[in-house]
Amino acid sequence: MLYLMHVDWRWIKQRPHFLAEELSKDYDVLVLYRPNLRRLTLPRNASSVHRLAFLPIPRSHGRVARALDQLCQRMWLTLIGWLFKPDIVWLTFPTLHRYLPFSLRSKPIVYDCMDDAVGFTADRREAERIVATERRVVQAAGLILCTSQYLLNRITERYRSSIVRPPVLIRNAISRELLEDVARRFDYHRPRHKSRTATSSPYKVAYVGTVGNWVDLDSLTHCVELLGDVQFELVGPVLLRHRLAVERIVYHGAVEHSGLLTHVERFDAFIMPFVLNDLTRGVDPVKLYEYLAFGKEVVSVFYDELKRFAPFVHFYTSWNELVAILRSLIDETAIRKNTREKTLPFLQENTWVSRASDIKQWGLEAMIAGPR
Repeated sequence: MLYLMHVDWRWIKQRPHFLAEELSKDYDVLVLYRPNLRRLTLPRNASSVHRLAFLPIPRSHGRVARALDQLCQRMWLTLIGWLFKPDIVWLTFPTLHRYLPFSLRSKPIVYDCMDDAVGFTADRREAERIVATERRVVQAAGLILCTSQYLLNRITERYRSSIVRPPVLIRNAISRELLEDVARRFDYHRPRHKSRTATSSPYKVAYVGTVGNWVDLDSLTHCVELLGDVQFELVGPVLLRHRLAVERIVYHGAVEHSGLLTHVERFDAFIMPFVLNDLTRGVDPVKLYEYLAFGKEVVSVFYDELKRFAPFVHFYTSWNELVAILRSLIDETAIRKNTREKTLPFLQENTWVSRASDIKQWGLEAMIAGPR
């Protein structure tokens, strides 16, 4: 399996990393990932998965650079295809299809639709190019996976006349190894936090993930202004051009996924403060699964895709609701939602192991075996 990733393997660990690792347990997987040339300090994400980088050709400096990038990557993939001889090609983003030489376009293709790709650009022409490319991908794909019902509906509506095989809903999940590690380290039944006094440390609420323009920093600033004893800790790479310099909003930068648990004990709760738009409404967040595993209370903005997390997560739809939830957590008057009895069975049913098994059953095995 030739597994093409649009993110750096050394980026914060997410769906492409986890699925590649799970699939490599049963298949010979070679990962090609897009290296991030602008960042020198990145997580290593040590793994036994075989991987190579795409050629480091600049892409964002006009038509000529894009054409050069496409030509070089096609040549690189032609060589890799000749040496590796894949039976199947896996794409995590539609524009990766532009890199495929004819010899690989004729292979069975899996399209793992993780995001509404059009939402990443504000340029009308680029959006049109993405839609045209994605249409070719869904026409060629023998298996289309969508991480959320929202994305599945968007893909179906947008390319209804082009889809050969209906998309399949394969949500995100949690690492079984992380669940086991958490069980060894932490106790769900311990006190949530120590009683606080006027001189005690602030109530620390953590966001773990990439800090981009989808993070609602204005809502966090609002909470800091109204709640004198709350502090937000942002753990992950920062994509913002200018960091918001606000007291009690702390940036930690990227950390190794394997070392994430060393940070967890310092936090009192976790938060997912997304700005709601067409891009974020299609997200089934890996971080929510992982937050729940840590045994602390979890707070999140609400959108329809998250309904199934309602038994375990404190949802808000406005800044005032967010402030009220945080105040109740600090005062210990909130009903505890993330309990081992409720949460652990849910997480055990939603691991990357089970997702890989579902993918095989939905047609991956048949695609690799080929026509009989």
